[in-house]
Amino acid sequence: MKILLIFTLFLIPGGGESERVTGYSGGGVLIKCTYDTGYTSNPKYLCTGSWPCMTKPIWTDAKNEWINRGRFSLFDDTRAAEFWVLIRELTVEDFGTYKCAVDKFGFDIYTPVELNVQEGLTDQEKSISVTGHVGGRVNISCKYSQSHSSDPKFLFSSVVTAVSVILLLLLIGLLFFIVTLSKRSKTQEALLFSTRYLY
Repeated sequence: MKILLIFTLFLIPGGGESERVTGYSGGGVLIKCTYDTGYTSNPKYLCTGSWPCMTKPIWTDAKNEWINRGRFSLFDDTRAAEFWVLIRELTVEDFGTYKCAVDKFGFDIYTPVELNVQEGLTDQEKSISVTGHVGGRVNISCKYSQSHSSDPKFLFSSVVTAVSVILLLLLIGLLFFIVTLSKRSKTQEALLFSTRYLY
């Protein structure tokens, strides 16, 4: 049974008010946290719990590469002064407050994120909600069972599907019009020929 990963992308500004993020059980969330350009060389992490936020599912001082730790991945994009945190295989137990954090001397910089995890959909195909900016990039990850590993995979848009259906209907209408016009023309030629033959 093919199951598409429910995937939600959230853009979280650094040092701002608490953000609310919704993910789905069995799916994942991709969170983008921005920070001041003066902190590009500082380590970044995601943490849980109240201040001083001791539980850190992922922490890294690596730059411009994905670092994986269990269900968590982090990518610190120093050129854009932002870091991405991916949480995979969400469960309802993941519900709670997380913080995007910049590790620095003195007090770290935190941006709270309220994660709400809803029960996954029961349909075979689950929707993927992705938000991005014009000119930017988005990553979409899809999950399927091992039994479908050799089957072809594809991505489609409902907008593209609707446009395709409309174009198909227009094409059918055009063909019908051409056939009707052709029959009418042949009928008129036959009548004209018959009239000439009679006279």
